[in-house]
Amino acid sequence: MIMLVRNLNVKEGLCNGTRLQVANIGKYVLNCIIKSGDKIGETTLIPRITLIEDKKFPFVLKRHQFPIRLAFAFTINKSQSQTFEKIGIDYTEDPFSHGQTYVSLSRAKSWEKIKIKLSEKNKERRIKNIVWREALLN
Repeated sequence: MIMLVRNLNVKEGLCNGTRLQVANIGKYVLNCIIKSGDKIGETTLIPRITLIEDKKFPFVLKRHQFPIRLAFAFTINKSQSQTFEKIGIDYTEDPFSHGQTYVSLSRAKSWEKIKIKLSEKNKERRIKNIVWREALLN
């Protein structure tokens, strides 16, 4: 499983965060099956693109690569607006931001498909729900 890290073609569902399964790897393109969004099951080609970085360095850095990342795990932010068949959530450390618990628990299609890993020290078997109280007052 991979995830796009650039918007390639929004109309075709090839947006930043789209999940794909690689069917074939070529020198210049990946043949993939779309696994998220409106185009699930469709086959698409992901081209190798040129990335130019000229702001961080005193020289121009030019590289050719596929605009993808491995997607065995997602951050909470990348999982927003996506639904998954099964979810594993690592809560060995407490959540650190408002809404993180809600987003992580609301991505599965059913409660039975959620597995939560807690710290060995967590004898109460509870997780924190960080709430930004100032947001509720206004």
